[in-house]
Amino acid sequence: MNFRFTLSIFAFFFVSSFASAQNKLNGDSLFTQAREKAFAGNHAEAIPLLDTVLTHFPNYADVKIFKARILSWDKNYTEADTLLQQVLRDKPDNIDAHKAITDNAMSSKNYKGAVTYAEQGILVDPNNIDLLLKKAKALIELKDYKNAESSINTILQIDSANQEAAKLKKEIEVLKRKNTVALYNLHDWFGSIYKPRNLFSLEYKRALSVGPIVARINYANRFSQTGWQYETDFYPRFSKTISGYFNYGYSASSLFPHHRIGAEVYKSFPNKWGASLGFRYLAFSTLHLYTITASGSKYFGNYWIGLRTYITPTNKRTAESLVLYVKRFLQNENNYLLLTLGQGVSPDNSTYSGGFQNLYLLNTQNAKLLLVKNFASRYGFQIGMDVTRLQVPFDLNKHIFQFTLDTGIKYQ
Repeated sequence: MNFRFTLSIFAFFFVSSFASAQNKLNGDSLFTQAREKAFAGNHAEAIPLLDTVLTHFPNYADVKIFKARILSWDKNYTEADTLLQQVLRDKPDNIDAHKAITDNAMSSKNYKGAVTYAEQGILVDPNNIDLLLKKAKALIELKDYKNAESSINTILQIDSANQEAAKLKKEIEVLKRKNTVALYNLHDWFGSIYKPRNLFSLEYKRALSVGPIVARINYANRFSQTGWQYETDFYPRFSKTISGYFNYGYSASSLFPHHRIGAEVYKSFPNKWGASLGFRYLAFSTLHLYTITASGSKYFGNYWIGLRTYITPTNKRTAESLVLYVKRFLQNENNYLLLTLGQGVSPDNSTYSGGFQNLYLLNTQNAKLLLVKNFASRYGFQIGMDVTRLQVPFDLNKHIFQFTLDTGIKYQ
C-alpha cells in the first residue's frame, strides 16, 4: 500500500513537471517567433505573440523588455517607458531593462531622462560600458561636454581600446571648439557678354549658449568695379523645437544692396519634419525689395530634403522662385553632399548679391552640386559647381549660361 501511494505521488509530480516544462518551452518558442517577426519588420504580428506569452507568464521580464523595444521602435515611447518601469520595479537590478529604458528616452529625445536612467543602471553595474556610452551620448546632446568626457574617461579606464569611446572623445573635442574662421570664394564666368566675376568672403563664427553668431566681410570684383559689404548673422535657439535667423548687411558699394535685412523662424515637428517662415529686405540705390520666404523639410535616414519658395512683389509684377535641396550626409551633419535645383532668383543667393538689381524678375534656372568635408580634425573644405541658365536683363529673348565655382576652407 505504501509502495503504491509513493508511486502515485511520484507520477503526479513527474506529469506536473513535464506539463510545466512543456508550457515553458511553448512560451520560449512563441518568444523566438516574435523576435523573428519583429526583426523582419512585422511588428504588428510580433506584439500579439508576446502578449500571449505574458498572459501565461506575466513575470517573463525578457518578453516585457523586448515588447517595450518594439513599442519604442514604433514611437510609442510612453507605453514603452511604462512597461520598462514595471520590470524595474519587480527587479531593479535588471541591466537589460536599464539599457532599454535609456534607449527609449534617447529615441524620444528625452536626453535628461536618458542620463537619469543610465545613471540608475550604472549604480547597479558601475563598469557597464554600454550604459556609460549611452550616458555620454545623452550628455553630448545636452551639450554637457565636461560630464560627457568624464563618462568617456571612465570607459577608457575600463577598456583602453574601446573604439566607440575614442571616437566620441574626438567628437567632443570638435564640439567644444567655439570659434571658426573661414574663407570662401565664388568665381563666375559666362558663356558670353559678361567678364568673369569674383566674390570673396572672410567669416568668423562664435558658438554661444543661446546660438551661434557670425561676422562676415564680403569683397566683390565685378564689372571692372570693386566693393565691400559687412554682414552679421545670428541663429538663436528659443526652445528644443524653435530657432531663429537674423541677418543685417551694409554696403556703400553699388555691387551690393546698401542694406540687407533677414529674419526667419524655424520649427521642428515630430517624425523629422520642419518648416520655416521669414522675410528678406534688400535696399538698392533706386529699388527696395521685400521678399516673403517659407520652407518645408524632412529627414529620411541619411538624407535631408527641403523645399523653399521666395515671393517678391514689385511695381512690375510679383517675382517668384522655388528651390529644391537634397542633402546626403556622409559621416555627420558637417560632412555632406548637397544638390540644389532652382527656378527663379533667390535673395539669399550670394552669386547675385549685386549688379543685377532687376534680376529677381528674370526667367532663370539653376543647378548646383556641393561637397562639404572635414579633414585633419580642425579643418574643413567645400567645393562645388553651379550652372545657371540666365535671362539677359536688357534682351529678354536671349539666355546665356553662367558657371560658378564655389570653394572654401575653414579652421576651427
